[in-house]
This record gives sequence, structure tokens and C-alpha cells, in this order.
Amino acid sequence: MPKPCKSLDRMLELSKQRIAPFSGYLHISKAILAHHQIPLQSLFSIRAHGNGMNNALVKGRAIENGDYLIVKATPTPTWANGIYLLLLGTTLMVRHVYVRPQSILLLSEGLGTTPPLEIHPRDREIILGEVVYVVKNHP
Repeated sequence: MPKPCKSLDRMLELSKQRIAPFSGYLHISKAILAHHQIPLQSLFSIRAHGNGMNNALVKGRAIENGDYLIVKATPTPTWANGIYLLLLGTTLMVRHVYVRPQSILLLSEGLGTTPPLEIHPRDREIILGEVVYVVKNHP
């Protein structure tokens, strides 16, 4: 029996609170996910707003305003270097995470970059999932 995924439950709760309202489904080819070795379990998507991460690359694709981010939720969040969807208070944000010996550094990598945030490694509950793919928004 698979473990319940707390971050998926948290996204449903955020939707109910209108912090991250549910707006529909994003259809993605299983072949694309397989080509990039992205497992099909525990995936959800969220739309990027702003250019705070447009210099960060996920599988060679920059995160730009309006793009859809494919996020892999994990049953037990743990810190590792990578790009993550995080919840700080009532704010959803995508940040590049760098694990350091005594702290975690959250960096914005884009236009109008905000200063880095430094948090304690025990603050794992803010992790909603790792950004594993970017679906470009073509108008």
C-alpha cells in the first residue's frame, strides 16, 4: 500500500483556502515524462507567476511567467539540492535549494531577484514538492 502523500493533501487544502485555487487539468504525454525519466506517481502542476526563477533551468527549460511546472510530491519531504515548490506562511514560491552543513539556502534566480532566505534544516514541512519539468506556455 503506497504511503499517503502529505504534500498532495496540503495542495488540496491550499486550493480550498484559495491560496492555490484548483483550475483544471493539464494533459501531458506519458512519452514526454518517460523520455525525461519522470515517474508518473504523485505529480501535480502549478502555473508560474512572475520572473523570479527565469534563469533557473529544469531539464534545460527556464521557468518563465505563465509556464506550467510539473511538481513531484513526496510522502516524506527531505532537503536536497534542486528546485522546489515551497510554502512560506501563505505564500507559494519556487526556489533553488542549496543544502549547507548547518542551514538551507533558498535562492531566487531571475529578474528582480530577491535576497536569499536561510532556514533551518528541520523546516521540512514547507516543501510541497520538487519541480521536475516545465511545460512552456505558448500564447
